[in-house]
Amino acid sequence: MMKSITIGLGYIYPILAMVYIASMNYVPYAGHPYVKALPIIFLAGLLFWNYFRNGLNTRAHFLFGAGLILSSIGDISLATIIPNAFVIGLGFFLLAHVVYILGFSQLPKVRFVSRKGLISGILVFGGIMAFLILPITGDFLIPVAIYLIVITTMGCFAILQRLSFLPFALGAFIFMVSDSIIALNKFWESVPYASLWIMTTYYIAQGLLARGILSVSPAGIKHS
Repeated sequence: MMKSITIGLGYIYPILAMVYIASMNYVPYAGHPYVKALPIIFLAGLLFWNYFRNGLNTRAHFLFGAGLILSSIGDISLATIIPNAFVIGLGFFLLAHVVYILGFSQLPKVRFVSRKGLISGILVFGGIMAFLILPITGDFLIPVAIYLIVITTMGCFAILQRLSFLPFALGAFIFMVSDSIIALNKFWESVPYASLWIMTTYYIAQGLLARGILSVSPAGIKHS
């Protein structure tokens, strides 16, 4: 990877993520929604910088950058005390996953049968979460059900990627784990250290997805 990507993903992004995680004991504090979103905004900036300046000029790279921007807006929405903050944040993350799916659709994929076991695992995980959570979501049933379908679909698309398979697959699965902790903590029962687990897995997941797309060269897409 280019030096700017290596420094950004290997040093700056983890530091920004750890700063927010370390500050969570003091939430709410002035500006904390933006401190929460800053690592994701940085990832988006890193991706767009390389998209426009360093030749990573494919539709997939642009879409992943857009997904990160939508995610950062979702972060801010969930951390801000506004009416229907949960549904608004959920909506932005749903859009982010739709854009990630569109980004994955632009990249070369393997045949379904070659990874049917992993796909089955993603589907089973999504099914278990649906079984546990949906009956107790109350008024949130429809938006949560739609979100669950979309993020599971995103996970399946990640599994089918030919390029950067490992960071994509791990990133998507860890994202599902992070959102599952949110759902269990909100609808089922309190999860010990929920915020710590949620944000740690979330930042890892987004970092892996960004690493995956930044590792894909336009030449690799064209010739695969």
